[in-house]
Amino acid sequence: FHIQFQHDFQDDGHQLQISTSGSYLAGKSVSNRERTYFYYPQMSFNQIEELSFTKQNIGIDMDYSYPFSEKVMLEAGISQNYISDSDKNIWKWFDTLTGMSVVDNLRSYNTHYITRCTEDYLTLLIRHSSLSVKMGIRSSYSLIDGIYKHSTHLDFQKHYFSLIPSAHIAYSINDENSLTFSFTHRYGIPSANQLSTF
Repeated sequence: FHIQFQHDFQDDGHQLQISTSGSYLAGKSVSNRERTYFYYPQMSFNQIEELSFTKQNIGIDMDYSYPFSEKVMLEAGISQNYISDSDKNIWKWFDTLTGMSVVDNLRSYNTHYITRCTEDYLTLLIRHSSLSVKMGIRSSYSLIDGIYKHSTHLDFQKHYFSLIPSAHIAYSINDENSLTFSFTHRYGIPSANQLSTF
């Protein structure tokens, strides 16, 4: 789903925008792998893998712009995002000789990953004649929790924080030519699955 609200104030360029979005996904699958040895029946096996998962994502964004004058514009915003992933994977071995099904605890797992992200930004735009300068700073904080329901000693929690500056300079030489310089920096954090033991 996606919901958006926008309010335009009486001042030109004075605006508030709020939006929220979310998604939900769930599924289940079963796979079977069987191998039979006629001359060595004790080596025959039947392997079953049962996988179920749920994925939830919800976020909210708020952006605000305020023009101090025709030449100066201030913009600020905040973004919150919550991601929840649950995976349950059960491996079973069926012994064709004894007729018994045994769970493979080394391959089976039941995990829950929670990721919380917060981003804030602040930018200032200044225009003077043919020159415009936009300076900004963005902060980003992420908290990732990994929960293993049957192996609590594998639980983990990771924190990531960054403060990122940016600068954009544009100069209009004439009606047909302009010069632009931009500097920004972005970084990526590992996903919960990449931090997982499995």
